[in-house]
Amino acid sequence: MHLFQFTIYHINKRELSIGFSIMPLKQDRLERSLKIAQNALGEYEQKLDERKVDPTLRRKDPRWRELGASCKTIESRLESLASLISRGKKNENDSEE
Repeated sequence: MHLFQFTIYHINKRELSIGFSIMPLKQDRLERSLKIAQNALGEYEQKLDERKVDPTLRRKDPRWRELGASCKTIESRLESLASLISRGKKNENDSEE
């Protein structure tokens, strides 16, 4: 019985991690999230500037890396949204012909 529950747990966990995304693919929400993430990164960069941290050493700061990664993630989501929109428009044009 315990093994069966363990198997179901891992199957459900895998399905959740593969099938669902936390971040929506709505352009206005993504743009707003990107602005918030960029503001947070900018504020943290100002703190690093106040501490006189060399810009080349920022790569070693875990918080700076985390904030940069969240910006890149949102930017890639916006790019994938643009490709989905263009693919949808292409499919609509193909269906009209």
